[in-house]
Amino acid sequence: VGAYDQTFNGGVAITVSFPVPQSWVGMSGGYGYGHANGTDIAVAHFSADCTSLIACTYLGGSGNDGINNVLPLVHNYGDHFRGEIALDAQQWPVVATSTQSADIPVSANAPQTTFGGGTQDAYFFRMNPALSTLQSTFCGGTGSDSGYGVLLDSNGQVFMTGGTTSTDLSMAATQQQAA
Repeated sequence: VGAYDQTFNGGVAITVSFPVPQSWVGMSGGYGYGHANGTDIAVAHFSADCTSLIACTYLGGSGNDGINNVLPLVHNYGDHFRGEIALDAQQWPVVATSTQSADIPVSANAPQTTFGGGTQDAYFFRMNPALSTLQSTFCGGTGSDSGYGVLLDSNGQVFMTGGTTSTDLSMAATQQQAA
């Protein structure tokens, strides 16, 4: 009750693929897994002793979310499932992941309110502990982008890392220094 989204949004089917031994390169459909109904991001909040579920929510759009299924960003074993969750000073979860949905919820005041292009963008969000409110943004250019990790500094600023094939990522304004 009160979850941000109680509905599985799905996406496109990812077919099961069993590669020939040592043929991982180019297997963006698989490593032997499949998702007939697509994928969504899921976040769950459990009690400290893991005996009760405090909150749980889906988060997604019309494409596949929470999975990195794009070459060449899938390079190593486990890259399909890379993403990270951390807690800020107020115990709000902050998540770095990937989305293929141009219509996934994004905050009106986000640094990047629209899907950058390519097959997927990195997607970063923060929720309250009840998993009922969302602050989110895309991070991507016209290539493919993915979110792998997140860390918060002592001032609460969020740092993320990921992969990209985009040559046109948005860059914060910089000031040139005289030599």
